[in-house]
Amino acid sequence: MAAPTQQEFEQLLLTLMGTDNDARNKAEAALEQLKKNPAWLVPALLTIIQASEGVPVRHMGAVVLRRCMTTGKGGDKPPFFNLNEEQQTAVKQQLLQLLETQEQKTVRRALSFCVSALFSAAADEEGEQKEWNGLFPFILRNMQNGAPELKQSMLAIISQLAHKVSDAVLKPHLGTIKDAFAFTLEQNMPVRVAAIDAIGAIVTTLDDEDDALVFQPLLGTMIASIGMALTAGDNDSAASCIDTFINLAGSTPGFLTPAINDCFRAMLQIAQTNALPDNVRQLAVEWTLTFSEADPKTAKKVPEFVESLIHLALEFMLHPSEDSSWGETDEDEEELINYDVGVEALDRIANALKGKKVEPVAAKCIAQALESTDWKYKHAGLIALAQIAEGCDRQLEPNLGTVVQMVLKHLDDTHERVRWAAVHCLAQFCNDFQPGLQATLHSMVLPAFMRMLGDSVPRVHAHAATGIVNFVACAQFEHLEAYLDELLTKLLLVLQKSQKRFVHVQVLSAISSVAENAEEKFSKYYDHIVPYLKTVLKNTFGDKEGRMLRAKCMECLTLVMMSVGKEKFAADAGEVMEILHTTQSSKMDPDDPQSSYLLQAWGRLAKALGADFAPYLDHVIPPVLEQAGLTTDVSVEEVGDGGDDDDDGDNEEEGVQTIRLAIKGIGERKITIRTSMLEDKLLACNLVLSYLEDLKQHMGKFVERISEIMIPLLKFPYMEEIRDSAARTLPLLMTCVKDQPGDTNQFLAEMLQKYVTELLSAMQQEPCPSVVAALCESFSKCVVIGPKDCLGMDKVKNTAEIIKQVFEESLKRRKNVVEEKVNEDDEDEVEKLDEENEGEEELLNQAVECVGSLVKTHQCFLPEFSAHFYPLCRELLTTHASSAHGNVECRLALCVFDDFIEHGAQVNVQFVQPFVQEITQYLMTFITHTDPDLVQACAYGLGVLAQNIPDTFTMILPEAIQRLTAIVRSQNAQDDDNIYATANAISSLMKIFEKHASHASGQASQQNLLPVILQALPVKADEIEAQYVHERIVDLVAAGNPIVVGQNNANMKVIGEMFLKLIDTELVNDTTKGKMRQILQSLGVNPPGSP
Repeated sequence: MAAPTQQEFEQLLLTLMGTDNDARNKAEAALEQLKKNPAWLVPALLTIIQASEGVPVRHMGAVVLRRCMTTGKGGDKPPFFNLNEEQQTAVKQQLLQLLETQEQKTVRRALSFCVSALFSAAADEEGEQKEWNGLFPFILRNMQNGAPELKQSMLAIISQLAHKVSDAVLKPHLGTIKDAFAFTLEQNMPVRVAAIDAIGAIVTTLDDEDDALVFQPLLGTMIASIGMALTAGDNDSAASCIDTFINLAGSTPGFLTPAINDCFRAMLQIAQTNALPDNVRQLAVEWTLTFSEADPKTAKKVPEFVESLIHLALEFMLHPSEDSSWGETDEDEEELINYDVGVEALDRIANALKGKKVEPVAAKCIAQALESTDWKYKHAGLIALAQIAEGCDRQLEPNLGTVVQMVLKHLDDTHERVRWAAVHCLAQFCNDFQPGLQATLHSMVLPAFMRMLGDSVPRVHAHAATGIVNFVACAQFEHLEAYLDELLTKLLLVLQKSQKRFVHVQVLSAISSVAENAEEKFSKYYDHIVPYLKTVLKNTFGDKEGRMLRAKCMECLTLVMMSVGKEKFAADAGEVMEILHTTQSSKMDPDDPQSSYLLQAWGRLAKALGADFAPYLDHVIPPVLEQAGLTTDVSVEEVGDGGDDDDDGDNEEEGVQTIRLAIKGIGERKITIRTSMLEDKLLACNLVLSYLEDLKQHMGKFVERISEIMIPLLKFPYMEEIRDSAARTLPLLMTCVKDQPGDTNQFLAEMLQKYVTELLSAMQQEPCPSVVAALCESFSKCVVIGPKDCLGMDKVKNTAEIIKQVFEESLKRRKNVVEEKVNEDDEDEVEKLDEENEGEEELLNQAVECVGSLVKTHQCFLPEFSAHFYPLCRELLTTHASSAHGNVECRLALCVFDDFIEHGAQVNVQFVQPFVQEITQYLMTFITHTDPDLVQACAYGLGVLAQNIPDTFTMILPEAIQRLTAIVRSQNAQDDDNIYATANAISSLMKIFEKHASHASGQASQQNLLPVILQALPVKADEIEAQYVHERIVDLVAAGNPIVVGQNNANMKVIGEMFLKLIDTELVNDTTKGKMRQILQSLGVNPPGSP
């Protein structure tokens, strides 16, 4: 392509800025051709920037120049780096000259982005951060001597470089940069703002927080600058500075610690000043909240921090929006007002600083507000009580009845907003204090909600329905049953009387919750509810205003049908299916709520109908898979791309989130995510799981497509719940294939090989311990489902290395948490550490399952076990045996040994034999430990040792029986802490009896062991062990074992009573239940479920 004239080139740049898509695309194509001749293009752009008369053209020239210095979307080498070294040096010099002399703000700003982009790109090209000779002297010189506008540009470059360069490049200049910042903080306000932004950028991106301490002496001037801006009426500059302080508080709160009292006083004063714009005051509140969340320990030590913030939040809450139509609608103003900020502040401060610090202050303020005669104070007090409930649950719960009574008094207030607030507070309590509130205060709370269904204001009685949803969702049916008739009558009455659709929506949600809770007991109300729901669905078809009402009808209808069972709804099934099919076949808008509700409705019907739903799968599954496979609507832009970078997030549409993210060595990025699409994607993934669980082999035709969708989602970067869901899908897909007719082993082997590769890769990249646990669980299940020994030796070796890495990394994190907890005296911090520890324990448990699954299924894993995991477990038992905090590590090691004995012996007993003696010593040592989890692991281990390696067990049989008997006969055997250890001890005694009854010592005989076992029955925990023991006992009864049934069947009455207690529990399998029924009937007892 021939080089264009300057006039033609200017026209091309103007076209790139135009709105004509075709013309712009042609111009982009022409520009791509010109990039192949950088020796012409780069100087031409510099000439345009310097000489063109039009500011837009000069600006676009700078934007294109920047693109010539950065890697394109296809990963092509930037044109600038195709210039020779001499040309590159000349361009750098000219670029700095243009920046120094440019008077137009937009062009100068674009040139500053060119400078930072070129510096970063040079590092990418050369593989290491190399300084641009003369750049830092140029920046520092102009910060000192340049015009104010140029100072701003230099500071902007530093802000950008902070995100792009390594600490090694910045470190030598930090002292000099700090002095330059100190100078610029004494200049005019725009320069001060730019300096504060640059300081924030450097401090928040330095890897070593100690390096940032050099800038702490500037904090006083930075804080003072905010006050100066406000005094001068420059609210925008003040807001920008506060925004930087918010970033510092969230990312590096320790940097602010020396000046934390001054920071807090300044922000509090700003927030309290009514004369200031609301957005500035709200930012000041946001700083206090961000800091308290990032560093709660320090926040608690700041004088008056909690007291002042709570008073401020309540002051904000005294100014709710006032609309004469408030009670007739459920919609509020979208604009953020101080009331909203106050409400959010109380929730966040209570959750950050917790109740010990917050509740005493908040309770006093709330009590005063509730005593007022002004409705706004009472309204604020009730909402405040609802907001602090979650964070202050420990403090409020002991006196919850008294607190609830205090709230109930306001249900009769003359002002509708106060009544609504009282309902809201109770509704929130139902969430925050569940299930205790439902169990102990149902006679106070549920009748109150039912009474408020009759309130004269639609918004109030609609919110009462919401309260019922919250109550019922976490209630045991026994606490709901007595109210069902009255509750359903009142809900149906509201549906009949109200003309407000939003009221109908909330009432239908309440009915849905009741149906879900009551299950088959809801059948008596079926004929009163379902006809109404079908009528609404038929009459509102195509009504755009009625879409949410239709969606809720679909939800309610299918929940009712799922609850009552297919026998009850069989007559309506065809008609409901047709309604749903017609809705799905209609053209729905992208924002139509019916779409997601419809998918969930089909899922419930599938659960209710089971295999009878299979004919509908071809119609139902494709939309679900389409939604699960949607490409996520995420855009990533480099800040400074030539657009308006200061406007990102102020005008976000609903369901879209925009964030700025500073990525070290890359720069600042603006990420826009359509969160509504993420939620839809998660819903679809969970529905796929549900269909696989409920329809099993009937989902066979969809297996390959589901695999194609789910495997990439194992590394889905935007939502950990989606990664978790994808992981849980894989073993279900293998089960689906395994249940297909014919020989599926080859296909299963191929699936397992692919899934293992993908799961292991995801484990290595996954940052979230809970998702790693899900990946491990998926791995172990897939390995067990797949054909044995189908993973080759190389794959098994690689697998062992990765599982061990996951195990050891989790052990390290747990060790750090335990050590941190020892030195922590703040109970709220201890609670957080406990949560982290629980997450790591779950991950370690799943890693142990991975080892066990490999031992069970792959003989070639045994050498890897002996090389990697056996020494690791020995080390854990040796190192932590006497540690006050090492019981978890010891339990994990013992569980690994249990699996090795149980499954390894079945695979290759000769390989396992050399390790058995030492493992046995560990089992016999730790079975007398005071930790019941260790006792459980040892008790189980002795049982599988007795079953699988009987010769070795024979040597320790008397002592093993003695120790197991001591466990089951302990006076604390059935305590909650010991019940699982007891269950495993009983099970092991039964295994010993079955395998070693003829032992010469006589200790394993039926005369010796069966009385011990019988005396300890029933087994009350650990379903697997309980089912094993109860099945054996039933068989012994059926066989007429004289010790079990007793002389002249003397024991049968007690045994029959025990069978009646067990027969409807999961502690007995279905086969055993059938045998129990026969035995009970032979005793003249009619067991549950009998005709």
